[in-house]
Amino acid sequence: AAAQCARDTLELVCDVQDEAAVRDAVRAAAAWRGGLDVVVLNHGVSHTRSALTVEWPEWRRVLDVNLKSVVHVALESVRHLRAPGCVVLVASVAAFGAGPGL
Repeated sequence: AAAQCARDTLELVCDVQDEAAVRDAVRAAAAWRGGLDVVVLNHGVSHTRSALTVEWPEWRRVLDVNLKSVVHVALESVRHLRAPGCVVLVASVAAFGAGPGL
């Protein structure tokens, strides 16, 4: 069973902040099986400091990963979806509350 899973699995790794890497990964996945049936967007980051002390580069990274890259991966992927394909967006429950310093 494990050998069968290995043959039916394609592992791709890319930096979702890198538009060319995303494009290449999506195209490689689509080419592997002649299109995509489902795309699961399940990535995100957070800053590690208080909102009062976090620096702009860290905020930019949070926005780049959690917002811009989600849109980019989705747009690249839908071009390769086979009917009735779907895109699944996974979000964090952290969006519904705030902790100290956030």
